[in-house]
Amino acid sequence: MSPPPQLRTRLIAALVALAVINGAWLAYAWLSWVPRDLLEVVALPPAQVDGHATLRFVFNLDMVGAEGLGQPPTASPEITPAVAGSWTWTDARTLTFSPRENLPAASAFNIRLACEAMRAASGLRLAHEVRLAVHTPALSLQGARLESFAPEGRAIVVLDFNQAVDPRTIAHALVVTAAVAAPERAAAPPPQVVALETAPSARIRLRIESGERFELAAALLALPGGTCGSAGPLGLAAAWQTRLDLGHVLGVRALAVDAPPRGEITIHLSTGATEVTRDCLADALTISPPVAYRVHPTAQGLDLVGAFSPGADYRIAVAARYPEEHPLHPLAAYPAGSSWLAAIPTRRPGVWLAEQAVRDGHIALGAQALAQATVEVLKADAEQPLRTGMVAFQVGDGSGTGEAMLDGDALFADLPNGRYRLRVRASDAGAVLAESAVTIDDVALRPGDLELAAGQWLAQNLAGDGEADVSARLVRLAR
Repeated sequence: MSPPPQLRTRLIAALVALAVINGAWLAYAWLSWVPRDLLEVVALPPAQVDGHATLRFVFNLDMVGAEGLGQPPTASPEITPAVAGSWTWTDARTLTFSPRENLPAASAFNIRLACEAMRAASGLRLAHEVRLAVHTPALSLQGARLESFAPEGRAIVVLDFNQAVDPRTIAHALVVTAAVAAPERAAAPPPQVVALETAPSARIRLRIESGERFELAAALLALPGGTCGSAGPLGLAAAWQTRLDLGHVLGVRALAVDAPPRGEITIHLSTGATEVTRDCLADALTISPPVAYRVHPTAQGLDLVGAFSPGADYRIAVAARYPEEHPLHPLAAYPAGSSWLAAIPTRRPGVWLAEQAVRDGHIALGAQALAQATVEVLKADAEQPLRTGMVAFQVGDGSGTGEAMLDGDALFADLPNGRYRLRVRASDAGAVLAESAVTIDDVALRPGDLELAAGQWLAQNLAGDGEADVSARLVRLAR
């Protein structure tokens, strides 16, 4: 006899509830017993390692107990190609590898951590296989410099690498081209590069020789990417190139002549802004026809100051200098050979105060290539002339030099004491040729001492002591 429908429904509901409760209990028990973490590697060695580096692998779970610390693992990662060394647990989660010898330079290694081989202390294996690649530093070029250069297009350069290279391999791979194209050398063969040593080294010396014995100049030195050293197969990661001066840096670039109205004439030799001593350049100069001159270094080159004759031509030759001849100078101080023609012009027009400017109340002026000029007197801080006049110059010989005398008493008459300017122009409103500061003041003199001391006091701007009975008007010009 079957139970009533209402009782049967209650029975089914009770059975379902019991099943749910049992399932929940079983799920809780399983989750509380099975570890929820997965074994993973949380720290790996970097992609590039030094040759003496220790490789470290850090896991997220304890891999060994206290008894396993300082001991090799039962299973270790695989390194290809094989490297002699020792594996050690430095703590419960860190495994290290110390190579017996330094890892070879410019070499790559593959490391594999198999899932089954690497297990935690709890027995969990790696969640997934780990593969990584590490390498020691690849070949790189640290620098290039010029060691020396010689006539007929020969230079020695030094290349520094981070590891040993075969000099002959580098000499064969090095490409040398002109930094600035020279049309006259377009058909010339490329420079030859020869290794000066054969033993592998991180520093090598190469000789570069011009194919046509042209003077070597600024050049581009290049090595292709992948160029290898002698330590390992990893070569240059990318093509390398640098600009290097293989010959003279210092040289005369321009010439200019300054012929002032009077005095010595200056020839300016411009060498650019090269910040080196120019002693070697000064010693390499020859001037023809010979003339006495002095050398003055400037920020732009050299000034040659001497008794050069206006209207004459002078040949200035610069002899090339080389380190093998004069080894005491820095490389940038050796001048390149060149030849220049300095055409000395006639002196430009000008006016100046004579050696004894004031004579008996008159002002002596000298002039070059001028027949007359405009003379102006101005206040020291003004531009409007107080007085204006003309002065004519008397030319004594064929040099174009003339003289003139200004009446100072008339020029400065009735002007109050103070500071003025005496200005000479080429003509009305023309260019200023000369200007001098003028001071007008009174000097007190003792009459008793006037005959003996007036000349000295006036010359030295002295005033007598005691009561003054005579006032002398004094006009001073600053030359």
